[in-house]
Amino acid sequence: LGLTSVTTSTRARASNVATIVTASAHGLVTGDTVTVSGLGGTGYNATAVVTVTNATTFTYANTGGNEGSTADTGGTVAAPVDFRDSNRSVGCPVGQYGL
Repeated sequence: LGLTSVTTSTRARASNVATIVTASAHGLVTGDTVTVSGLGGTGYNATAVVTVTNATTFTYANTGGNEGSTADTGGTVAAPVDFRDSNRSVGCPVGQYGL
């Protein structure tokens, strides 16, 4: 459940919209909520709803000064566990996890 965390490659911001490029495919879809952490630029770290541009790029509302594309490999993008997918079965073995 949930997506595997991916690292960032670059960050940018224009007109209060941050654009993040990841080092590998992020697996996100538009409307997902992600937590962005560890970025070096001021104000980029956030929990936000994203708009996906392509397999390695997404944007989110982010108030701050404009900044051109800047290398930033210290960031991590993680999506919380999400139970919206009704096509998946989740099971828990009896006797484990305090059940």
